[in-house]
Amino acid sequence: MVISVLSTFVLLVKAVCFVVHIWVPILSACVHLGFIGVWGFSVAAQSATDLSDPLHPQHGAPWYIAKSCSVAFNKSNIGYCRQAKAAFAVSVILL
Repeated sequence: MVISVLSTFVLLVKAVCFVVHIWVPILSACVHLGFIGVWGFSVAAQSATDLSDPLHPQHGAPWYIAKSCSVAFNKSNIGYCRQAKAAFAVSVILL
């Protein structure tokens, strides 16, 4: 969420800077390299193993990425699973 808000803010600043002719290519390259790093970290963190619960460690990709949402124990969690898959897909696309 924070990365999305930051990206929107930078987009607005970039538009204003472009209109007043102070958005130079070297500045654009630096900003875009920064965003590649931030979105890359986001994708890596979302697809990393989850060892936060010592009683139930999750090695490998999270279940909502590796499996279908139909395997959710509670059927009320299928919508949340789809939302998590969509958020991961958007992060990959933005990367």
